[in-house]
Amino acid sequence: MSLVNALYIVVHQGRLLCLNGDTTQHSGDQLTAIGVERHTLTTLAQNMVIDGGEGLFLLPLIAPDSAIDSLVADPSQPWHWADLREFLIRQNEREFHIHARAVQYFHWLREHRFCGICGSTTVMAAGENALQCNACGKHWFPRIQPCIITLIHNQDQVLLAKHSRYTANMYSCIAGFAESGESLEQTLHREVYEEVGLQVHNLRYFGSQAWPFPYQLMVGFYAQYKSGEICIDQDEIADARWWSIHDLPERPPTTSISGQLIEHYVANPQLSTSR
Repeated sequence: MSLVNALYIVVHQGRLLCLNGDTTQHSGDQLTAIGVERHTLTTLAQNMVIDGGEGLFLLPLIAPDSAIDSLVADPSQPWHWADLREFLIRQNEREFHIHARAVQYFHWLREHRFCGICGSTTVMAAGENALQCNACGKHWFPRIQPCIITLIHNQDQVLLAKHSRYTANMYSCIAGFAESGESLEQTLHREVYEEVGLQVHNLRYFGSQAWPFPYQLMVGFYAQYKSGEICIDQDEIADARWWSIHDLPERPPTTSISGQLIEHYVANPQLSTSR
Protein backbone atom coordinates (compact mmCIF):
# COMPACT_ATOMS: atom_id res chain seq x y z
CA MET A 1 0.00 0.00 0.00
CA SER A 2 1.28 3.48 -0.84
CA LEU A 3 2.18 5.71 2.08
CA VAL A 4 2.91 8.82 0.00
CA ASN A 5 1.12 11.76 1.64
CA ALA A 6 -0.55 9.30 4.02
CA LEU A 7 -2.37 10.39 7.15
CA TYR A 8 -2.80 8.24 10.25
CA ILE A 9 -5.47 7.87 12.89
CA VAL A 10 -3.71 6.36 15.91
CA VAL A 11 -5.79 4.29 18.33
CA HIS A 12 -4.74 2.67 21.61
CA GLN A 13 -7.14 1.04 24.09
CA GLY A 14 -10.02 2.57 22.11
CA ARG A 15 -8.65 6.10 22.54
CA LEU A 16 -7.47 8.42 19.78
CA LEU A 17 -4.13 10.20 19.70
CA CYS A 18 -4.62 13.99 19.47
CA LEU A 19 -1.89 16.42 18.48
CA ASN A 20 -2.11 20.22 18.79
CA GLY A 21 -5.52 20.21 20.44
CA ASP A 22 -8.07 17.86 18.91
CA THR A 23 -6.35 17.01 15.61
CA THR A 24 -6.57 13.25 15.03
CA GLN A 25 -5.28 12.81 11.47
CA HIS A 26 -1.49 12.96 11.50
CA SER A 27 1.27 12.80 8.91
CA GLY A 28 4.14 10.36 9.25
CA ASP A 29 6.51 13.27 9.96
CA GLN A 30 4.28 14.48 12.82
CA LEU A 31 4.26 11.03 14.40
CA THR A 32 7.99 10.44 14.07
CA ALA A 33 8.52 13.87 15.65
CA ILE A 34 6.90 12.65 18.88
CA GLY A 35 8.82 9.38 18.95
CA VAL A 36 6.87 6.91 16.80
CA GLU A 37 9.45 4.95 14.83
CA ARG A 38 9.14 5.02 11.05
CA HIS A 39 9.04 1.22 10.71
CA THR A 40 6.03 1.17 13.05
CA LEU A 41 4.06 3.19 10.51
CA THR A 42 4.79 0.75 7.70
CA THR A 43 4.35 -2.50 9.65
CA LEU A 44 1.28 -1.73 11.79
CA ALA A 45 -0.83 0.61 9.65
CA GLN A 46 -4.05 -0.87 8.25
CA ASN A 47 -5.61 0.67 5.14
CA MET A 48 -8.91 2.42 5.77
CA VAL A 49 -11.15 3.52 2.92
CA ILE A 50 -13.56 6.14 4.27
CA ASP A 51 -16.25 7.71 2.10
CA GLY A 52 -14.35 6.66 -0.98
CA GLY A 53 -11.23 8.52 0.12
CA GLU A 54 -7.65 7.24 -0.03
CA GLY A 55 -4.50 7.70 1.99
CA LEU A 56 -6.04 7.48 5.47
CA PHE A 57 -4.64 4.67 7.60
CA LEU A 58 -5.42 3.20 10.99
CA LEU A 59 -2.37 2.77 13.21
CA PRO A 60 -3.55 0.32 15.91
CA LEU A 61 -1.19 0.38 18.88
CA ILE A 62 -1.93 -2.96 20.54
CA ALA A 63 0.43 -3.13 23.49
CA PRO A 64 0.48 -2.48 27.26
CA ASP A 65 0.22 1.12 28.39
CA SER A 66 3.86 1.09 29.53
CA ALA A 67 5.04 0.18 26.04
CA ILE A 68 2.91 2.89 24.45
CA ASP A 69 4.22 5.49 26.90
CA SER A 70 7.73 4.79 25.67
CA LEU A 71 6.63 4.66 22.02
CA VAL A 72 5.12 8.15 22.12
CA ALA A 73 8.15 9.51 23.86
CA ASP A 74 8.49 13.28 23.50
CA PRO A 75 6.86 15.01 26.51
CA SER A 76 7.50 18.47 25.04
CA GLN A 77 4.99 17.97 22.24
CA PRO A 78 1.28 18.86 22.82
CA TRP A 79 -0.35 15.42 22.53
CA HIS A 80 -2.90 13.46 24.53
CA TRP A 81 -5.22 10.47 24.29
CA ALA A 82 -8.94 11.23 23.87
CA ASP A 83 -11.98 9.05 24.40
CA LEU A 84 -14.28 8.94 21.38
CA ARG A 85 -17.21 10.24 23.45
CA GLU A 86 -15.35 13.54 23.80
CA PHE A 87 -15.97 14.18 20.09
CA LEU A 88 -19.73 13.61 20.16
CA ILE A 89 -20.66 17.26 20.67
CA ARG A 90 -17.74 18.89 18.86
CA GLN A 91 -17.88 17.02 15.54
CA ASN A 92 -20.29 16.68 12.66
CA GLU A 93 -21.72 13.31 11.62
CA ARG A 94 -19.08 12.59 8.96
CA GLU A 95 -16.15 13.39 11.26
CA PHE A 96 -17.61 11.21 13.98
CA HIS A 97 -18.12 8.39 11.44
CA ILE A 98 -14.43 8.44 10.54
CA HIS A 99 -13.31 8.18 14.15
CA ALA A 100 -16.00 5.63 14.99
CA ARG A 101 -14.79 3.35 12.22
CA ALA A 102 -11.18 3.67 13.34
CA VAL A 103 -12.07 2.72 16.92
CA GLN A 104 -14.23 -0.21 15.81
CA TYR A 105 -11.40 -1.51 13.62
CA PHE A 106 -9.01 -1.22 16.54
CA HIS A 107 -11.21 -3.39 18.78
CA TRP A 108 -11.61 -5.95 16.00
CA LEU A 109 -7.87 -6.18 15.36
CA ARG A 110 -7.07 -6.41 19.07
CA GLU A 111 -9.67 -9.11 19.82
CA HIS A 112 -8.89 -11.30 16.80
CA ARG A 113 -5.10 -11.45 16.84
CA PHE A 114 -5.51 -15.19 17.35
CA CYS A 115 -7.92 -17.61 15.74
CA GLY A 116 -10.84 -18.52 18.01
CA ILE A 117 -10.90 -22.07 16.61
CA CYS A 118 -7.27 -23.23 16.60
CA GLY A 119 -5.44 -20.43 18.41
CA SER A 120 -3.03 -19.61 15.58
CA THR A 121 -2.01 -16.04 14.76
CA THR A 122 -4.24 -14.26 12.24
CA VAL A 123 -3.17 -12.01 9.36
CA MET A 124 -4.98 -9.56 7.12
CA ALA A 125 -6.76 -11.39 4.30
CA ALA A 126 -5.98 -10.41 0.74
CA GLY A 127 -8.73 -8.59 -1.14
CA GLU A 128 -11.30 -8.37 1.67
CA ASN A 129 -11.85 -6.73 5.03
CA ALA A 130 -11.11 -9.78 7.14
CA LEU A 131 -8.51 -11.43 9.35
CA GLN A 132 -7.46 -14.85 8.17
CA CYS A 133 -6.06 -17.89 9.97
CA ASN A 134 -3.56 -19.58 7.68
CA ALA A 135 -3.55 -22.70 9.85
CA CYS A 136 -7.24 -23.64 9.63
CA GLY A 137 -8.54 -21.23 6.97
CA LYS A 138 -11.09 -19.47 9.16
CA HIS A 139 -11.89 -15.83 8.31
CA TRP A 140 -12.81 -13.36 11.05
CA PHE A 141 -14.79 -10.31 9.99
CA PRO A 142 -15.35 -7.10 12.02
CA ARG A 143 -17.87 -7.77 14.78
CA ILE A 144 -21.20 -5.95 14.67
CA GLN A 145 -23.78 -6.22 17.46
CA PRO A 146 -27.30 -5.09 16.46
CA CYS A 147 -29.18 -2.98 18.99
CA ILE A 148 -32.55 -1.30 18.86
CA ILE A 149 -33.09 2.23 20.10
CA THR A 150 -36.59 3.61 20.28
CA LEU A 151 -38.39 6.82 21.13
CA ILE A 152 -41.76 6.02 22.69
CA HIS A 153 -44.31 8.73 22.00
CA ASN A 154 -47.85 9.55 23.07
CA GLN A 155 -49.17 12.61 21.23
CA ASP A 156 -47.09 15.58 22.45
CA GLN A 157 -45.22 13.55 25.06
CA VAL A 158 -42.19 11.30 24.75
CA LEU A 159 -40.78 8.80 27.22
CA LEU A 160 -37.15 9.42 28.09
CA ALA A 161 -35.05 7.48 30.56
CA LYS A 162 -31.95 8.17 32.58
CA HIS A 163 -29.66 5.17 32.33
CA SER A 164 -27.82 3.96 35.41
CA ARG A 165 -24.44 4.21 33.67
CA TYR A 166 -24.88 7.93 32.94
CA THR A 167 -22.98 10.25 35.24
CA ALA A 168 -24.63 13.36 33.79
CA ASN A 169 -28.29 14.18 34.36
CA MET A 170 -29.11 13.15 30.79
CA TYR A 171 -32.30 11.48 29.55
CA SER A 172 -32.34 9.38 26.40
CA CYS A 173 -34.26 6.73 24.48
CA ILE A 174 -34.79 3.09 25.40
CA ALA A 175 -32.17 0.82 23.85
CA GLY A 176 -31.02 -2.78 24.04
CA PHE A 177 -29.18 -5.61 22.32
CA ALA A 178 -30.90 -8.07 20.03
CA GLU A 179 -30.71 -11.64 21.33
CA SER A 180 -30.15 -14.77 19.27
CA GLY A 181 -33.24 -15.73 17.28
CA GLU A 182 -34.99 -12.36 17.72
CA SER A 183 -36.17 -9.95 15.06
CA LEU A 184 -35.48 -6.29 15.77
CA GLU A 185 -39.21 -5.75 16.38
CA GLN A 186 -39.24 -8.54 18.96
CA THR A 187 -36.19 -7.01 20.61
CA LEU A 188 -37.91 -3.64 20.80
CA HIS A 189 -41.05 -5.00 22.47
CA ARG A 190 -38.99 -7.04 24.94
CA GLU A 191 -36.59 -4.25 25.88
CA VAL A 192 -39.36 -1.68 26.35
CA TYR A 193 -41.30 -4.03 28.61
CA GLU A 194 -38.22 -5.11 30.59
CA GLU A 195 -36.88 -1.60 31.14
CA VAL A 196 -40.02 0.49 31.68
CA GLY A 197 -42.95 -1.97 31.80
CA LEU A 198 -44.88 -0.56 28.82
CA GLN A 199 -46.59 -2.03 25.78
CA VAL A 200 -46.08 -0.25 22.45
CA HIS A 201 -47.34 -0.58 18.88
CA ASN A 202 -47.19 1.14 15.46
CA LEU A 203 -43.43 0.78 15.12
CA ARG A 204 -41.76 2.98 12.51
CA TYR A 205 -38.21 2.60 11.31
CA PHE A 206 -36.13 5.79 11.56
CA GLY A 207 -32.54 5.00 10.62
CA SER A 208 -29.35 3.37 11.83
CA GLN A 209 -25.93 4.37 13.11
CA ALA A 210 -22.67 2.59 13.77
CA TRP A 211 -22.01 3.09 17.47
CA PRO A 212 -18.43 2.16 18.39
CA PHE A 213 -18.81 1.49 22.12
CA PRO A 214 -17.37 -0.85 21.14
CA TYR A 215 -19.12 -2.27 18.01
CA GLN A 216 -22.87 -1.77 18.05
CA LEU A 217 -25.13 -1.03 15.12
CA MET A 218 -27.96 1.08 16.52
CA VAL A 219 -31.25 0.63 14.64
CA GLY A 220 -33.68 3.44 15.44
CA PHE A 221 -37.47 3.21 15.68
CA TYR A 222 -40.42 5.23 16.81
CA ALA A 223 -42.95 3.32 18.90
CA GLN A 224 -46.39 4.54 19.93
CA TYR A 225 -47.51 4.03 23.52
CA LYS A 226 -50.23 1.38 23.82
CA SER A 227 -50.75 0.55 27.51
CA GLY A 228 -49.17 0.18 30.93
CA GLU A 229 -47.69 2.28 33.72
CA ILE A 230 -44.00 3.13 33.94
CA CYS A 231 -42.19 0.55 36.06
CA ILE A 232 -38.41 0.83 35.76
CA ASP A 233 -36.15 -2.21 36.09
CA GLN A 234 -33.91 -0.41 38.65
CA ASP A 235 -30.87 -2.08 37.13
CA GLU A 236 -30.18 -0.40 33.81
CA ILE A 237 -32.68 2.45 34.30
CA ALA A 238 -32.36 4.98 37.11
CA ASP A 239 -35.44 7.04 36.13
CA ALA A 240 -37.99 7.20 33.32
CA ARG A 241 -40.87 9.60 32.78
CA TRP A 242 -43.06 11.28 30.20
CA TRP A 243 -41.82 14.64 28.97
CA SER A 244 -43.63 17.28 26.96
CA ILE A 245 -41.92 17.93 23.63
CA HIS A 246 -42.06 21.61 24.62
CA ASP A 247 -40.16 21.05 27.88
CA LEU A 248 -37.46 18.43 27.47
CA PRO A 249 -34.58 17.60 29.84
CA GLU A 250 -30.90 17.42 28.99
CA ARG A 251 -30.56 14.91 26.17
CA PRO A 252 -27.92 13.44 23.83
CA PRO A 253 -26.40 15.55 21.03
CA THR A 254 -27.67 15.08 17.49
CA THR A 255 -24.38 13.45 16.56
CA SER A 256 -26.01 10.36 18.09
CA ILE A 257 -29.06 8.61 16.70
CA SER A 258 -30.76 9.06 20.07
CA GLY A 259 -30.49 12.84 19.75
CA GLN A 260 -31.67 12.64 16.15
CA LEU A 261 -34.74 10.59 17.09
CA ILE A 262 -35.75 13.15 19.70
CA GLU A 263 -35.05 16.22 17.58
CA HIS A 264 -36.91 14.80 14.59
CA TYR A 265 -39.99 13.98 16.65
CA VAL A 266 -40.06 17.42 18.25
CA ALA A 267 -39.96 19.00 14.79
CA ASN A 268 -42.39 16.46 13.30
CA PRO A 269 -44.84 15.24 15.94
CA GLN A 270 -46.96 13.71 13.19
CA LEU A 271 -44.00 11.45 12.41
CA SER A 272 -43.09 12.55 8.93
CA THR A 273 -40.54 10.01 7.70
CA SER A 274 -38.13 12.58 6.27
CA ARG A 275 -34.92 13.14 8.17
